[in-house]
Amino acid sequence: MPMSKLCNRILAFGKDFLEELSNDLDLLLEILDKALNSSNKEELYQRYREITESIKAKAGDCIGSLPNLTREKFENKKVLENSRKKVEDLKKNLRKFKENCLILSCLFLLRQENRYKFFSLLSNEELYRPGFYVYRLSYDLRSSLKATQLRKFFNLIKKIETDIKHLKGTNPDKLQDILKSILRMYPLIYYSEARNLIPKPFLKILVAFLNRAEDELEKVKQEGKPLNECLSELRKFIEFMNSLVAYHKYFNPKD
Repeated sequence: MPMSKLCNRILAFGKDFLEELSNDLDLLLEILDKALNSSNKEELYQRYREITESIKAKAGDCIGSLPNLTREKFENKKVLENSRKKVEDLKKNLRKFKENCLILSCLFLLRQENRYKFFSLLSNEELYRPGFYVYRLSYDLRSSLKATQLRKFFNLIKKIETDIKHLKGTNPDKLQDILKSILRMYPLIYYSEARNLIPKPFLKILVAFLNRAEDELEKVKQEGKPLNECLSELRKFIEFMNSLVAYHKYFNPKD
């Protein structure tokens, strides 16, 4: 599959970042091994907590959930053995992520100091051209994202798109209509993720997009600028979703 500049950049980032996470998981395995054969676990427990917090800060829960061990559980040999197996499984999964644009782009997004910079990288080519970012993202989502859920998102997006097309000046009613349509997406997205209808990394990407769109609307309210001059990121989100729906259908013609 051809690669775009953005995909190459994300994969290059992923190679180094996944290696960093792999090293962190190795440290956790080493700590758990020592804990299984030690009577004095306090120092090991504190070190375990430090590393797990560091991993969560770097990657959120995009790579899976780490064992959340209390001090009491850390004394239980069976719990330690099960935790070790879970960390081993997470480490194995990292190898599967190395070519997954969805996982890596979410990690890339989370690692940015200014997460909105990520969306400035979405050129028209990245949004539309076969083999580029949204095409590659759709390919990675072909089995984990249900078409029925995507259609629900799509219907809300079309409502926002219609509202934008009818913008005139700084009409506060239209502003509220658009904001309401954006807010309605949040519970749908979180509900879909809870039901395993969309993968968690995709949720994080969508939420980041929606946060950006909300910020733009807030700027309109504060500065009093015409709506149609201040919605570049919201329009980009609409274009992103339109393209994603189309390519998802391409990869799932019978769905």
